[in-house]
Amino acid sequence: VQRLAADGRVIGMVGPLYESLAKSELPVANAAPLAMVSPAVTDECLTREPADGHCGGLKARLRPGGGNTFFRVVTTQLDEGAAGADLAFRTLGKRQAFVLNDQSPFGQAVARAFADRFARDGGTVVDPSDLGAFDPGQPPAFGIRVDRARASGADVIYFAGSAILAAASLRREMVARMPQVPLIGTDRLANSQFAKSAGASARGCYYTVVGPYPPRIHEAASVGRAYRQTYGVDIASASLAAFDATNLLIAAVRRAIDDAGGKLPSRLDVLREVAKTKNYAGAMGVMSFDSDGDTSLKLVTAYQWLAATEPRGQIVAQLTVN
Repeated sequence: VQRLAADGRVIGMVGPLYESLAKSELPVANAAPLAMVSPAVTDECLTREPADGHCGGLKARLRPGGGNTFFRVVTTQLDEGAAGADLAFRTLGKRQAFVLNDQSPFGQAVARAFADRFARDGGTVVDPSDLGAFDPGQPPAFGIRVDRARASGADVIYFAGSAILAAASLRREMVARMPQVPLIGTDRLANSQFAKSAGASARGCYYTVVGPYPPRIHEAASVGRAYRQTYGVDIASASLAAFDATNLLIAAVRRAIDDAGGKLPSRLDVLREVAKTKNYAGAMGVMSFDSDGDTSLKLVTAYQWLAATEPRGQIVAQLTVN
């Protein structure tokens, strides 16, 4: 990015793809100033400063120039909490949720997002006092928690955290005590190590992943066909998001060129056009950017583990958080 920023011919870029790169690249692009449109990063702290303070002012530190130059076409990982609630209430028909969280900033934030959304949908979070906080540093033992969930009448359990082995232990306890009750978690449960550790108990577990599932999106059909004809494989979620990020940036550059009378626009001209994106009709759907650079199109995909021997779960639903 430093080389791109030093080249005056570069007036916009697609990326970054990873949170770790974003934290080092954003300050460079911001000082340039160079518009960045990411198709992948989901860390809420890149664009937000939640009220609980868990981001520690990162958003401001990544913008030494003061203004915003970063945009993304996928939503943040915190929307997995709301999507998990919609999955439980609207898709699976559950009404009584028991929540567990590992007390990490992410775990607490996504647990709260789930609880708030589930209540808004019309469900009840049973035993909500601490949203099921547990110590991930201790050996996982969830028997008492599962018994409490069963006694409370819970018909779904939500796991908010990153401890894969703890989640697997929880699931095994659930199968032994309340086998008909599903477990829902975030993309941390997408790891095949979770399914292997849970063993036969993995069946009946659901997880959410930020981003689109192309076969379930009507607008993506023509792009998917062209991609398959060209590359011989189905278009992946990341590729569809990258397609939209690229074309959205091209559209902004085109508008900036028109405003410049056909001449090469400045970086600021392109940045302004990207920031003004409203109701852009992409392959994933219609999206706009807010003042922080976040998209209005909040797509999250839900999957279910059917067997521990599978490399990944099976698609359940394409969810839109609004």
